[in-house]
Amino acid sequence: MILGLFGAGGAGKSLYDCIIRDKKSAEAYEQIVFVDDVIGVEETYGVKVYTFAQITEMYTNQELKFLIALGTPDAREKIFRKIKDAGYSLAVWISPDADISPTAQFGEGALVFDTYIDADVVVGHNTLIYKNAIVGHDTVIKEHCVISVNTFVGGHCQIDENAYIGPCAAVRDQIHIGKRALVGLNAAVYKDVPDDFTAIGNPAKAMPKSKGDMFSK
Repeated sequence: MILGLFGAGGAGKSLYDCIIRDKKSAEAYEQIVFVDDVIGVEETYGVKVYTFAQITEMYTNQELKFLIALGTPDAREKIFRKIKDAGYSLAVWISPDADISPTAQFGEGALVFDTYIDADVVVGHNTLIYKNAIVGHDTVIKEHCVISVNTFVGGHCQIDENAYIGPCAAVRDQIHIGKRALVGLNAAVYKDVPDDFTAIGNPAKAMPKSKGDMFSK
């Protein structure tokens, strides 16, 4: 099996580092390559870079799986749909250094660095959880979300599709974060955040996203 890391930038290189240090994951793949339609180079970090068209011409969906190494929800969703529309599937990667409850569930394409995931957490398809995050029991994180470094998400929370939780943010127990919502750096969230709102500050105040927001569609 070939593993294609979609995204040959900084996030891709960081993910590549982690996977090759994970002996079990590294041994599961015959080869690990980068896939990128934007960067325009043939090699990065000493690893071959293919376009999506090139890699799918070379390998069938029985020979190739993907992980998406992109750090914004909208970009992750776009590439996820591109991969699925072409008939390919995504791997799941969970760091061997992560502390994961045996009752936690992970969807296709989930990408989990060394984090703490408590009992009965559900992580949706193509969601990225970065290093040192803590996710409390019975929380549901839906598809295409990004949970950044050093974040805390309390128990019984619901984080809807394409939400972004910024670095060092904290979300109190039983909070609902809406679709495409953005929780800013160091925010402390005590109240629900509606769809398409940004929450910043401590205590966090929610406001509609601006049109120029980098995470807005």
